[in-house]
Amino acid sequence: MDILNRVSDTITSASRDIARKTRETAEVARLNSAISGCQDRMKRTYLQIGEMYYMETKGSPYPDYEQLFQVIEECHRQIKGYRETISKVRENNEGTVKEFTEVCPQCGKTVETGAAYCSRCGAKMNESSTETMESEEIIEEAQEVEAEREQRQ
Repeated sequence: MDILNRVSDTITSASRDIARKTRETAEVARLNSAISGCQDRMKRTYLQIGEMYYMETKGSPYPDYEQLFQVIEECHRQIKGYRETISKVRENNEGTVKEFTEVCPQCGKTVETGAAYCSRCGAKMNESSTETMESEEIIEEAQEVEAEREQRQ
């Protein structure tokens, strides 16, 4: 009986230690999460202070900050250039998108004209659009032949 009591006491003691360690780990995780939240708020506040300082002293920063201001100005110029390039790309592609693409009936992605399957979802492209295109080409050819025949007569 004495052995059973010692085993029972050992198990009970180990269970208490495990429970205590579990509570301790949970509390440490909660506190670490709170610390992380405070650090994030501080970073956002520092960013706001920096942005406010930049906006207020844009034309005449303290000499220690001039190089940092130049980096920001260069980034602004690059962003403006990238946005202009995006606009040009979109303008140049507007006319060609409609001429050389079809829309997938399954997912709506634009797919190159004549493609058998959609490159996004794998759906079979609508054969009727390809057939319609071929029919239109045949009609155009027939009209050209007829116009040539009329000119000869």
